[in-house]
Amino acid sequence: MTSILRLFIAGMCLFLFCQCSMNKDSYLKDFETFISKTEKDYSEMSDQDWEKTLAQFKDYSEKYYEQFKEELDVNEKISISMLKSKFSSCALKRESKKLQEQLEIK
Repeated sequence: MTSILRLFIAGMCLFLFCQCSMNKDSYLKDFETFISKTEKDYSEMSDQDWEKTLAQFKDYSEKYYEQFKEELDVNEKISISMLKSKFSSCALKRESKKLQEQLEIK
């Protein structure tokens, strides 16, 4: 029991440290990496994985954006808009494919 509690506390400390150590540049790089991975994998994701991906996207596009928006220059804001558009494209393609599959079944 004690080792589980220690592991939990260590995990929480690591989580908090990672959250505090994010800066504008790491946010931009991580968001770009996230979008690249999503573009590569979206069509093979399970519904459960896609829900997790949507939650991560919301964090990047809202929570972290709010945290750094005052530090972002115009070009960085444009880059973020492009990343959001790429994600939206993946989401639309995914939903289109699901709809097409449903129509083929009927």
